[in-house]
Amino acid sequence: MQYEHFIFFTKEGMVIPQSLNEDDVGKIICSVLFQGFNISPLHIMAVDNRSALDKFEKIMESAIGKNITEVTVC
Repeated sequence: MQYEHFIFFTKEGMVIPQSLNEDDVGKIICSVLFQGFNISPLHIMAVDNRSALDKFEKIMESAIGKNITEVTVC
């Protein structure tokens, strides 16, 4: 099982996982940022998008009321 490094784009309650292992990831990041999304400081190591999003949601639920300001890789 190979893990990938995921970042998360956020905007108005929407969360989109993005693997940093994908080809053209730089172009994708630029495009999404131009659309007004932000990049969460929480990064996740996971086997696929679904697993990454599940982990992200669990961590964010446990961090309610806390402000994650530094890049954190889980």
